[in-house]
Amino acid sequence: MTSIKKIQPYPFLISLFINNLWSQSQVLKITPVGCLVQDDHIKNLWVGSKIKGKIQIPTEVTVYDVDLKVIKTYDQVLEQSQKELKKNYFFELHFTSPPLSLSIEIDRFIKKIGQK
Repeated sequence: MTSIKKIQPYPFLISLFINNLWSQSQVLKITPVGCLVQDDHIKNLWVGSKIKGKIQIPTEVTVYDVDLKVIKTYDQVLEQSQKELKKNYFFELHFTSPPLSLSIEIDRFIKKIGQK
């Protein structure tokens, strides 16, 4: 009998190339248009910025090189201690020219997990 490994759909990793460095961030939601990403150390990413990324959809094997554009940014203060703030940073990123095969994989993924 074959064992089926269940995976958690979110979060999953995306690599972002920002300021000449690769950074690992977490995808909280993905659609064929783009994704919502969380990071705790990227601070200087502005609306309208264009960046490169590498993404692999859970349950798939292909890693895609993607061009992304920052649409929105959000900051969340987690705690304040001794005048020091700990923040999370959230970014809404849109794919600027996703490969058709990536769009198909995203659609398949969304259907598998029942995302609306």
